[in-house]
Amino acid sequence: MHQYHREINTARDWIAQPDDDVTGYFGRTLEQQVDDENVFLLTALVDERVVGFVRVVKRTIEGFSEEHAYMDPMMVDPEIRGKGIGTELFRRGTEWGKEQKLGSIWLDVWEENERVWKMYEREGWRTVGRTMAVKY
Repeated sequence: MHQYHREINTARDWIAQPDDDVTGYFGRTLEQQVDDENVFLLTALVDERVVGFVRVVKRTIEGFSEEHAYMDPMMVDPEIRGKGIGTELFRRGTEWGKEQKLGSIWLDVWEENERVWKMYEREGWRTVGRTMAVKY
């Protein structure tokens, strides 16, 4: 695993091409987040190739007195899944939240993604709400 400092191009090559604009998803470019103490970025490397990625961001939630964080959906190369990389990324992101003394970390997971939400439950996470959507 590799926590980012300045080696951001490796992850960018995997999640987006160098000229792609990733600001729509992340709100800012990855380079702008590297030195942000409120952002945790971690990649998993296999043979010098990025095969997984997690991002956790501190944020304030209205109505809560403690700081919280949001964990973006983790990305793990489909060819590498099932080898514990996603679990390790998840654990490291969660551990960062503990180190930051956050009140909680929140994430979203598709209800039909049973494999992932079962892993979250094994790690002690519980469902606390439901998100509704409409498809057009």
